[in-house]
Amino acid sequence: MYTIGFTGSRNVEEQNNMTLLNKGIIYNDRAYNLVYKEIDIAVKTIMLENNLNFSDLRIVSGMARGFDEIRAIYRMDRNIPLILSIPESAIHHKNKTSVKIKTQAIKYNQILKYVENDDKSQLFEIKDDYKDEKFKYANFARNQHIVDMSDTVVSYMKSHSNGTYDCIQRRKKQKKYYGNIDEVLKKAKDKYNLEINKVLNIKLGADLLKEKTHVLIHGCNCYNTMRAGVAKAIREKYPSIYIKDKDFLKENGIPSLLKEDLKKETEEERNNRREKILGKFSFYKLTNKTENEPFYIFNLYSQLTYFDNERFSLKDFSKGFNDIIKFLLKERKNNGLIKISFPRIGMALGRGKLNEIYDKTIEISKNYENENIQLNWCFLDKDLEKKILNYDFEVIKNNSLVVSTKLEII
Repeated sequence: MYTIGFTGSRNVEEQNNMTLLNKGIIYNDRAYNLVYKEIDIAVKTIMLENNLNFSDLRIVSGMARGFDEIRAIYRMDRNIPLILSIPESAIHHKNKTSVKIKTQAIKYNQILKYVENDDKSQLFEIKDDYKDEKFKYANFARNQHIVDMSDTVVSYMKSHSNGTYDCIQRRKKQKKYYGNIDEVLKKAKDKYNLEINKVLNIKLGADLLKEKTHVLIHGCNCYNTMRAGVAKAIREKYPSIYIKDKDFLKENGIPSLLKEDLKKETEEERNNRREKILGKFSFYKLTNKTENEPFYIFNLYSQLTYFDNERFSLKDFSKGFNDIIKFLLKERKNNGLIKISFPRIGMALGRGKLNEIYDKTIEISKNYENENIQLNWCFLDKDLEKKILNYDFEVIKNNSLVVSTKLEII
């Protein structure tokens, strides 16, 4: 196994010139997502340089809030064995009093439980008298333990941090220092064409209907059914979106056909349906009572039918998705952040090709890098998650479909 050690500050918000919320009891989402993506780039760069796969890796975490915790979550998302290096003891560290900023990982119990249930993961409790040496603090002994356990180490220091600096010096002494995050990101871009996508997040194991979002987009056919898949779940929770779907067809002079009436549709009527509905969208607008913000649900007509070969259309998916974003940008006030969440449109009942949808979604996201929007691609299907991860890394190793290497999986 190849072990990657990381060191970084608890205050990832300060490191990225962002606002710390509630003394660190919760994360600033922008800071969390950025650090997660930077960890992803660093890990993939080391993998490429050493010809490794995810299955070859272990990652060490010190269980503090911030950089420690985010890399632990990153590991858990990918089933990479995790080594926990905890100063004093888990009980002592977990209950340690925080002053200016929360000391411990916010998801402490969840991470501990995960390690306990994973045969390949380990937990070490490091005292201040580690390896016959008396350290001033157990934290410094823990830093040395991380170095000892690692084959290479990456630091995350954008502004000075005493603990991170201590770790860097120990790693340099043992010739295990890979570099600081800015150096690693530069190497990733220059050598492997890896860089952070500022707009798109892939959220593994995410339930679309539980996402905190401003906009929900799902794909549907042009026959006003919404009786299966994600469309059915959305219809059940928000019945008005089904009515909007029906009304949109009616406004364009297109009937909502029952299954038994499909054979009666002429080729001319089908062409008319394709021309007037496919690649367009309808929507329902609500108001978020707690935040007094609008909430939109969009029907994106990304496939003509649900019963023959004319299902998912990549061209119409792209057109409709771009048109929805342009519509939202016109509706937005004060240039506020727009969070847009959507499922794996076209990949299941639509029978679309994973790699084509994957690359097209990347392409769409790059059109809006200068806009204040966030695209959250939600995957609930565990098997599909594995395909996404494998596809992503194969793309990098084969040095093809380069645009796809910029997809960040969070």
